[in-house]
Amino acid sequence: MTEVMTTKKPKKQKAAYPFPVELIDQLLAQVENKDAESILGESGLAGQLKKMLAERMLSA
Repeated sequence: MTEVMTTKKPKKQKAAYPFPVELIDQLLAQVENKDAESILGESGLAGQLKKMLAERMLSA
């Protein structure tokens, strides 16, 4: 009989998020209606975060 050796493929690790999931949940809770515009729009959550980050970087 011939013995066949098999090797297991390593499991892919999930990509590490740059922020805690709890923080994202807190931010999303601040958005009244979770439509795309209120989250991704210029005056929405993403736009506000981008503006705040830019202001912090410029003042540093």
